[in-house]
Amino acid sequence: MRRALRDFLPVLAVAAAFLVAWKLLVVIGGYPAFVLPAPEVVATRLVGAWRDGVMQPHVLTTLSEVLLGFAIGSSLALVTGYTLARSRLAERLLSPYLVAAQATPILALAPLMALWFGTGLVSKVIICALIVFFPIAVATMVGVRSVDRQLLEVGRAFRATPLQVLTRLEIPGALPSIFGGIRVGATLAVVGAIIGSSSRRWSPSPRLESPSTG
Repeated sequence: MRRALRDFLPVLAVAAAFLVAWKLLVVIGGYPAFVLPAPEVVATRLVGAWRDGVMQPHVLTTLSEVLLGFAIGSSLALVTGYTLARSRLAERLLSPYLVAAQATPILALAPLMALWFGTGLVSKVIICALIVFFPIAVATMVGVRSVDRQLLEVGRAFRATPLQVLTRLEIPGALPSIFGGIRVGATLAVVGAIIGSSSRRWSPSPRLESPSTG
């Protein structure tokens, strides 16, 4: 209990310092509430919106988008990362496309997702899955490649099946790296849901009819 409290105190201190700095910035800068509201104003509005039942539907919708996108993106990333780590052919074929896709800003893809799949759940889940995919795939590839070769040779010497090598040697050895990627991906899934929620402004407007040429 004391250790958990000791670990939590620095986090609490940073949060308190952030709130104090926020409040000082509002007071010293003299910003109006519509530009930079004070933390107590934001807290009051948040509590009021939650009490009035405004927040609950949006929270459930965003949570479903985050969970679905994270589940799909992480599943595909784990399979892809392992394939890239164990297949040189797959690495040569897929790596250039993965690097190009990773270099493309998700904000540039979000309008296309909204145009192709609409502004509903599907486009937002796809955006979440895309933004989650890359850090977990890279972490999985690095983690599998970092497994001790001697352990793999010992497993093969004892005639371990490929499934046994995967479940008893490769996955346990790669877990620290995989969990690191999952931690980053879980945070980015929320960012993807927020970006997807902004896709309404990119929805196509009613198509204007071209003037007749006679």
